[in-house]
Amino acid sequence: MKGQVNTELLVIVGAIILFFIPILLTVYFKASESNEQLAEYQTRLAVSRIAYLTNSVGNMGGDSEVIVEVFIPSYVRNIEFRPVGEGGEIIFRVEREGETTEVVEVVRFKIAQQALNPTGSGYMRFRISASGDKVDIEKVVSPGIVAP
Repeated sequence: MKGQVNTELLVIVGAIILFFIPILLTVYFKASESNEQLAEYQTRLAVSRIAYLTNSVGNMGGDSEVIVEVFIPSYVRNIEFRPVGEGGEIIFRVEREGETTEVVEVVRFKIAQQALNPTGSGYMRFRISASGDKVDIEKVVSPGIVAP
């Protein structure tokens, strides 16, 4: 009798384990996929926010400026601001699984060429200021201190 109970208990525990392992693996892979999607949305948000504020500051003209703080995901390897024709481009280069893609926004105002290499993920501040017919975007370490 004891042998039969032990065998039945072993079979039930084995069945439960066989049932839960695929579920746990599925949850693990879905969580990883969700983190990648979140990082993609955060990158797109950062680029569009900087572009929107660049256009806003350019439209205000004069000596207007704004400081914006955006979250940079760890996948972002390079941030580039560059003039193109009469406007400019804001480019975030993203590297995941050996594949490099670019998230690009076009702005209406000429911007100075600059490239930044963020280290890890975190918040980064930028000062966006208008001067004449162009807009300058520079990294700010803390309020009032511009990064080299």
